[in-house]
Amino acid sequence: MFNKLLPGAFAILIATTSFAMAENASGVVKSVDVAAMTLTLEDGLVVQLPAASKDQAAKLKAGDKVKVEWEKKGNVNEASSVTME
Repeated sequence: MFNKLLPGAFAILIATTSFAMAENASGVVKSVDVAAMTLTLEDGLVVQLPAASKDQAAKLKAGDKVKVEWEKKGNVNEASSVTME
């Protein structure tokens, strides 16, 4: 019976670890670089903003309180949403 359960458990482990999980962060904006489409929070988190949000990025400024949903992709933290708090 153990031999039958082990492959199934292993498959579940592989399936659950292969999907990236979105992270959430709340904080105060330290800086925004509209040309590079990056947002830096005061805690040091730097996220790449979606290209479609260029208008929103232009409205953000240092001192704004935001909530960021992001995902690590390679060496880049890609934001999927940024909302004002």
